[in-house]
Amino acid sequence: MAPVLSAGTLLAWGRAAGLLGAAGLLVQVGLVARARRLERRFGQERLTRWHRVLGPAVALVLLAHPALLLAARAAKTRAPWLDLLSAVWGWEYVPEACAGLALILAAAALSLSALRRRLSYEAWKLAHGLIYLGLALSLPHQLTLGRLFQDRPAAAALWAIGFAAGALMLAASRWLRPLRLAREHGFIVDRVERESEGVVSVWIAGRRLEAFAAQPGQFLLLSFAAPGLRWPAHPFSLSRPPDGRHLRVSIKAVGGFTRAAQGLRRGTPVTLDGPLGAFTARRAPGPRVLLVAGGIGITPLRALAEEFQSQGKDCVLVYASRDLPSAVFAGELAALERRGSLKVHHVLSQAPDWEGEKGHVDAPRLKRLVPDCAEREAFLCGPPAMVDAVRRCLQELGVAPRRIHYERFEL
Repeated sequence: MAPVLSAGTLLAWGRAAGLLGAAGLLVQVGLVARARRLERRFGQERLTRWHRVLGPAVALVLLAHPALLLAARAAKTRAPWLDLLSAVWGWEYVPEACAGLALILAAAALSLSALRRRLSYEAWKLAHGLIYLGLALSLPHQLTLGRLFQDRPAAAALWAIGFAAGALMLAASRWLRPLRLAREHGFIVDRVERESEGVVSVWIAGRRLEAFAAQPGQFLLLSFAAPGLRWPAHPFSLSRPPDGRHLRVSIKAVGGFTRAAQGLRRGTPVTLDGPLGAFTARRAPGPRVLLVAGGIGITPLRALAEEFQSQGKDCVLVYASRDLPSAVFAGELAALERRGSLKVHHVLSQAPDWEGEKGHVDAPRLKRLVPDCAEREAFLCGPPAMVDAVRRCLQELGVAPRRIHYERFEL
């Protein structure tokens, strides 16, 4: 019985899968390399989301590459599969490529939600870094065995330059830029203030902070010269507009790094990258804004609320918390509300004695609290499930998807 696909067809598809998978990996690196132009246009949260969506497809294409090549060789030689594996293993740089593929697939598997939730942020970052080693191990076999590059030195050089450019982009964003910022501004912890149970605000001082162009709604990647806080850098949103003297981030204790950060001391050196994100007031050209926060997702929205107030916009904040003591910045929000142009609605899920809004943020509640919500620019931040639910509610109430801006806090 003749094979469904000829050896030539399988071979062509296998080679195409290899090239497409490698190109996909370079795109993946580019999406999370914090390239300034991309980041300013789309925001790091959106780029990271695309990175996550694309990841499984790239992994499947990479897995198809050796499978199709082995199937092509089997169709041509009729040799047993074990003999084929033994023969292919002896090809130049194939063992290294197999090791690289194993590292890439392992990192991709650990990024699946079911496994990702079982890992600490630090362990996941370390495992994810294996992708870069996998890429490096795979490059030699591409250049020596790839039909496109054989006897084509110019094509091979361009392909190698693409890999080198990705490596340089990563080095510039992950190491060189934070070092430059540290040298220019000399960031240190100025003070730490307790906001509520398990939440502290860290005030960061430094030189010439008026030249550090951060906007409310953006976030910073931070590490501190203190035990348990040196690596890796963690993302934290600005919790108040920068004033040229301080940057303030607020940290909830949910893991080893964030628990250790509760005990930071004055004068601790800070390594910082940023500002990052496009979740800013620039996305709200109109005069009316709706903010919906869940839990510690209030952090960037508290900063945006003050920014919108300074711009004279009519701003409504709906803030979902467990109870009033766990509502971070309740006092600051009340003070901002007294200035005018900001209305704050607390929605508490576990406060039987609370006389205000109880339960969860849903469409009927939003319609009652903000009757004109369909005419407002909406900013959402909180746990992923809540953000997705509120997005659906707002669309039911007539808010156009392009006017719904959101960030998920995946704790």
